[in-house]
Amino acid sequence: MDEKEMTRAQRLLKAYCRQEKLSCRIADGCNAIAQYGDGTKRRLTVNAFGDIMDADAKKVIATGNVPHTLNGPIRLPTHWENIRTSKPQKSERKKSSILERLWENQAEIARRDAIKNSVHKIREPERGL
Repeated sequence: MDEKEMTRAQRLLKAYCRQEKLSCRIADGCNAIAQYGDGTKRRLTVNAFGDIMDADAKKVIATGNVPHTLNGPIRLPTHWENIRTSKPQKSERKKSSILERLWENQAEIARRDAIKNSVHKIREPERGL
């Protein structure tokens, strides 16, 4: 398939497969079948931030090199870092749950601030010359 005819998701999936030296076949609009060196196959897709996901398990397997924010222009990743898939140690799970709660609290504060700023924004009167 020609690069010009590919969707953004398909281009990201192809780039990831090139980076990881995987055999890759586009399955449909936003899915690809990647074949690993040991012969196993995995159906891949991307999320809104360009992270690579296992489409069947619905888990992120590699994060892109762009910020995960909805503010500002949309940027597409050019490199991915694979997430470790082995079971985390007990201390890592505890740290992860603390970070998740911190992230949720920050997201809630940002949401409240956005609502407050949009509701209470006072329009300044126009000044005539």
